[in-house]
Amino acid sequence: MKNKIYKILLFFIVFTMTLVSVSYAADSDTEIRVRIREPRKTNEQVDLQGYGNINMYNIVESKDTPIATLEQNLKVFLDTYYSNKYLAQYAGSSEAVIGPYHLKLTDYEYASYSSALENAARLSSNYSIKFYPFYNGKSFNIYAGSFISDSEASQNRDNLIRSGISCQTVNGLNQFVLVLNASNNPVLMYANNFNVYFSAYNNDLKCNSIKMDGNLYKGEAAFYISEGRLLSINKVSLKNYLYGVLPKEIIPSWPPEAVKAQALAARSYAVASISPNSKLGYDVQDNQNDQVYGGYYAENPITNAYVDSTDGQMIYHEGKVITAFFHSTSGGRTENTENIWLTPVPYLKAVDDPYSIGSPLATWQKSITKEEAINSAREKNPNVKDVYNIVVTDVSENGRVQQCIISTDVGDIILKKEEITATFGYRVLPSTWFSITSDSDVYLISENSFTAQPNNGQGGSVLDGSSSSSDSSGDSILDNNKNNSPQGTENSGNTDKVNPDDNRVSLNNKHIISSSGVSKIDNNSLNFISSTGTSKLSTAPTIYYFNGKGNGHGIGMSQYGAKKMAEDGYTYEQIIKHYYTGVEIR
Repeated sequence: MKNKIYKILLFFIVFTMTLVSVSYAADSDTEIRVRIREPRKTNEQVDLQGYGNINMYNIVESKDTPIATLEQNLKVFLDTYYSNKYLAQYAGSSEAVIGPYHLKLTDYEYASYSSALENAARLSSNYSIKFYPFYNGKSFNIYAGSFISDSEASQNRDNLIRSGISCQTVNGLNQFVLVLNASNNPVLMYANNFNVYFSAYNNDLKCNSIKMDGNLYKGEAAFYISEGRLLSINKVSLKNYLYGVLPKEIIPSWPPEAVKAQALAARSYAVASISPNSKLGYDVQDNQNDQVYGGYYAENPITNAYVDSTDGQMIYHEGKVITAFFHSTSGGRTENTENIWLTPVPYLKAVDDPYSIGSPLATWQKSITKEEAINSAREKNPNVKDVYNIVVTDVSENGRVQQCIISTDVGDIILKKEEITATFGYRVLPSTWFSITSDSDVYLISENSFTAQPNNGQGGSVLDGSSSSSDSSGDSILDNNKNNSPQGTENSGNTDKVNPDDNRVSLNNKHIISSSGVSKIDNNSLNFISSTGTSKLSTAPTIYYFNGKGNGHGIGMSQYGAKKMAEDGYTYEQIIKHYYTGVEIR
């Protein structure tokens, strides 16, 4: 379960929410709103499929009585510009034939959807444009058309006014949700509203359910517009939510006590995240920003049974449900929250985790080319044209990188904490516990020093200093000369804090002492003359190697660690209390 840099703010909000003591009922009596990111095809439209006709509810008025009954197959759109194939287009695109300008009939208002639909159909049969019901949150109006410009809408408005229909133009760009049937005819439009939900009763599942883009979700679907995107939201009971989470977050065949521990962590995380007044319209996302949730098709009878057997059990600290962060593998020790995000949390403290060491994800090696490094640097500064080096400059007391620097042609780019993984991507950095080498690093050998070897033969060359100096530091060959170096760049070459036994050093931006004086190495290669001839050594990295431990942010419970603890005979209560400090279960 990984978190983006924006999780810093979200985490602080979640943490402050847990300061209020709240009592929760059984899983089936608690609801949570999940933003559905997968398998969404676009940010502008969603295909809906029901089991029989789809009902529309205003949950403020009634959670049981629909305010409209629609067809079985629908398409839900953000009110914006589209081609006639209903593919989202930018405003002004030559392919755009449908737009967000509409006509509102000012003298038509109805208490029911069916009355509005009947009159809209009558008007459509008399004019060359489509009329359809519009829900304003209390009653239904009639709107007409989806025009690509104000002038087109105004021309049609004038024609209707001349025929005796009073109307006005409305620009609904990113303000309205438009619903079409399978024939691409509009059947409903409504203003952006948290309280509107769609669902259909599923006789096989004995509950309301709905398909969004082909995936089946128990509960109801809602749609909300935020920053020019149509958000899909599944309102579902906590029990059914956990049914769809556990098989995506843990392997069902793992030891029962590990799966139970995961059930408690997932339930606690979800409940701590519930925020009825959220301006986002949802509580959690369905991906690794929160917990991975796959809906009904993800359910597994084994994990369902463990959700049921732990029904209502959660993790508490000082009487409050905790935000139970978890991750795949710690690599040997978990981390304090303040070393990953921002706020220290008393129940999320670093603990030794020998149970994670045997995980297949306990150690890893990744690499990126110089071109990929440049692309990563451009995420922070689009003007970057070249990258000279990437180095770690600070690590936490538990081994995870707190800061690294990308040295570029436009200056040093300083990355801190989770910003590091967000910049390079989780494919490159599964965790922030890592060190960096490159194919231009050299290993200094003297008669008194340990002979460091390149990791798995990846990158690095060996400079033998034993014949020229008895100084074990090798400084008679290569001078760090920190006082004369550009700010940040030379200090960033000090990787000893990550691995003090490593005699590796990057030649880039170092100083070399020769009979002619001190020179800074700023070329792409360096030639050495010895008794065996001339050798050429690259000083400009073309490949960077990341050697790391663990998978995930390292906060809270290690899933692979929980698996090992369960195999060793620990109960799920003992697993929980090992990874979360000072907690109780009830």
